[in-house]
Amino acid sequence: MIFYFNPFEGLLNQLINIIPLIFVILKYILVIILFVLGFRTFIFIKKGQFYENITFKNTFISIRLLIKLRLLLGIFFIFSGLGILFNYLTLFLIWIFQDFQGILIFLIKEVFIKILSYNIDQINNLFELINPLIGLGSFYGLIQFIIIFYFLLNNYNKKNVHKEIYFLFLSILVILLFGFKCLPYFL
Repeated sequence: MIFYFNPFEGLLNQLINIIPLIFVILKYILVIILFVLGFRTFIFIKKGQFYENITFKNTFISIRLLIKLRLLLGIFFIFSGLGILFNYLTLFLIWIFQDFQGILIFLIKEVFIKILSYNIDQINNLFELINPLIGLGSFYGLIQFIIIFYFLLNNYNKKNVHKEIYFLFLSILVILLFGFKCLPYFL
């Protein structure tokens, strides 16, 4: 019997054990971001209604429609934060996206199966480390999508609309690439 010494095995096991703690912290950071965006929307609605009453007596319907849209957006962000905090939205999203794993996962599986086809245990150990890293990429795409979507709908100065649309498509590309692998780690 040949014994192979791997000095990184203990480090790899400790890294795999600390990953759930990292995702719990990221879950609460996501909840805080959603609450802040929701309450910030409500503050801007109140400020916008105040300026509307002072400056415009005969306002257009589009301004009132925009205020109602922002009110719905603020409510959506607050309920999304509550849903992720109490796991009902997380479970619903896992149920919706359970078959969509992302393009990158299929590519990585095919490459590792062809390279390490002789040892299935090594493939499983690598996926124990790679899946949380893909989950971090998925979390980044989700956070970027939420923040860019917020700023796209609450853009007051309309100067950076092209940049925001570019980052929105970039975040959609990241979500397509990594999938929604961060959701199971939030439970």
